[in-house]
Amino acid sequence: MVALYEEAEKFLGKQNEQWSILIQRIGPCYLKVSNELLPHQSIIKSIFFQQLHPTAAAAIYQRFLDLFNNVFPTEQDIIKNKNLLSSTGLSKQKKKQFYLLLMATLRNPFLARKK
Repeated sequence: MVALYEEAEKFLGKQNEQWSILIQRIGPCYLKVSNELLPHQSIIKSIFFQQLHPTAAAAIYQRFLDLFNNVFPTEQDIIKNKNLLSSTGLSKQKKKQFYLLLMATLRNPFLARKK
């Protein structure tokens, strides 16, 4: 992954002087990419962390995982147990976002494909 970042830095640095200065000022990219979740699962996880203190969000997310024995559940499992989501502390608005994403994933299996 580091080589990919270095390639991207070189490309952006050649675009114009502003990019070059910015890259020099900020330094190399240390972004860590995880493959533990599928793309749609990462989006679901991000819903838990939107506009919340990280500690509170992590607690709510952990309560969600606890409902499914600490394994990220399938869309079908979440929908079957949607009444349990209230016990996690997830707001109504976040639950709505959550369900909209789940329904889109079920309608479009491409979103849930393996990497």
